Amino acid sequence: MLKIETKVELNKIREFQKKLFMWYKNNNRDFPWRREKDPFKILLAEVLLQKTNVEKVQPVYKKLTTYCPTPEKLSDADVPAVREAIRPLGLHYKASRLTEMGSQILNQYKGSIPDEEKALLRLKGIGKYIASATLCFGFNKRVPIVDTNVIRVLDRVFGIKSEKNRPRNDKLLWDAASKLVPQRNPKKFNWALLDFSALICKKRHPLCSECPIISICKSYADTHSKEKEKPR
Repeated sequence: MLKIETKVELNKIREFQKKLFMWYKNNNRDFPWRREKDPFKILLAEVLLQKTNVEKVQPVYKKLTTYCPTPEKLSDADVPAVREAIRPLGLHYKASRLTEMGSQILNQYKGSIPDEEKALLRLKGIGKYIASATLCFGFNKRVPIVDTNVIRVLDRVFGIKSEKNRPRNDKLLWDAASKLVPQRNPKKFNWALLDFSALICKKRHPLCSECPIISICKSYADTHSKEKEKPR
């Protein structure tokens, strides 16, 4: 298994960061939550984005943040009304969780989103990914984000695989992803990583011909090495 700590791999990490930033400059996706600075609204966006299509989230996000722009408003919100707002996403079961989360933020954290992982994980329905995404995008903290898309990039580009039944909870992957995040612009880097995995390094039919990091991709190199070894 690849050891990302080695000198060669550190060089590869820097090259990956550089090429990813260059690609992102002209290929970034624009979403309303990416223009938002309020950690509460960013947290709401991450909750809505879980297990659903990003395009469907935009109108729902706008409706929910208009109806519940603060933890206090969310805490006081009528559960059926919240359920109706998020119905297009098929996440109606999250309505009560959201209002409970609003109450927690209001009562336990005086209406402010905590900027520590342990505190965020205490909120109703919040797991490690949403907590990390909130810390990064809401507070610009240098933390990794690991979902199925990021896991795919780690596997293909660096050859880092998980042997766990639930890879997204594998400390190995989180540690590896953490080493990828640069000291400067961690928020921009993680956005770039998400966009790259969605637009180029797709689960099916990855666009290798358009990939900005094809020269350092382990999966691509391995595949073409095997093709060259085939008898003609």
